[in-house]
Amino acid sequence: MWPFCSCPPDGWDYDRKPRHLPRLRRRCEAILRDMRKPGFPLLGEAKDTRSVHRRMFKRTTPICFPYFAGNYRGDQRYKCLKDAQIRIGLFEGAPPSIVQQEMSALAQSIEANAAAISVTPGLTQQDRLLFVVSVVCAALVAHQSIHPYANGNGHAGRFAVWALLLHYGYVPRSWPLEERPPDPPYSAHIAAYRFGNHQPLEAFVLNCL
Repeated sequence: MWPFCSCPPDGWDYDRKPRHLPRLRRRCEAILRDMRKPGFPLLGEAKDTRSVHRRMFKRTTPICFPYFAGNYRGDQRYKCLKDAQIRIGLFEGAPPSIVQQEMSALAQSIEANAAAISVTPGLTQQDRLLFVVSVVCAALVAHQSIHPYANGNGHAGRFAVWALLLHYGYVPRSWPLEERPPDPPYSAHIAAYRFGNHQPLEAFVLNCL
């Protein structure tokens, strides 16, 4: 689409244009309402966040690049995604050539963990809650480590947390969707998890329930 357009040299940053923010907020509020309705495919949308990402960010992308909303980096159909690398602080996202593979593996992991939680016998309510929180945090960090989109990864990851918690029967009390969780300490907890210390992030998410 629009082959004459050059790829943005500094990526896509939707919040550089303040007019996008009220629209994004309204869309996130609508998504949260829809998630509570019977029949919303919570597990399916957590496994593949592309349709929700597209719903959130439609018409907030650079004008030549509507495909930034709802498509993964590495998608060979789109010139500005097929080779798009991304950095998040100290870390780099997955190479674009393996983003689809990594997201498919994450979807399989989410499915397997959902099955394990449903069939594990003898779990107390507290044990089940801790099991769910550990699964949710693992999915969030995996999503953020892959960083599948050109932007809006935080929103998509936070949506997946909402979807998984609701799927398991827990309603977050203070987990945001449109806004980033309090930071500090949120980013530090994500980084600590990636270095093997899972407790701070799991305690943070537990405290949001």
